[in-house]
Amino acid sequence: MKKWVAFWVTVTAILGLLLFWKNTKTYAEESVLWRIGKSLIDMGLILLCAIRLPALLIGWCVLWLTKPIEHPALRTTMAILTGMLLAVAGQTAIEILVLLSIFAVDLVTGKQGFLLNWKKAGEAEEKRKLAA
Repeated sequence: MKKWVAFWVTVTAILGLLLFWKNTKTYAEESVLWRIGKSLIDMGLILLCAIRLPALLIGWCVLWLTKPIEHPALRTTMAILTGMLLAVAGQTAIEILVLLSIFAVDLVTGKQGFLLNWKKAGEAEEKRKLAA
């Protein structure tokens, strides 16, 4: 089994267990099968939002994080700050992913496209400095 498959299976299992635990606390009167079904539906929605609608997922997280705050003005302020913080964190993660994907393409293809061009540019710069 590939390491990345094991990683994502583990992350998904942990998410499912956390959702089942939350649903067990919230819906103790319901049957176990109902709570498992609700946990699977919740997990499907979360994963779908993470893949296709990250802004909606950030909005849900902001609502969940600011729910305990009772004062409306403080809740609104904290929601705005939390939303901005989560958006910046998400944007940073995407930028890191794009940067790493540039190097991953070189490693997968074995052609050393980007890294080789970077090396050639450095060598050409050194030749220009020596010639000058």
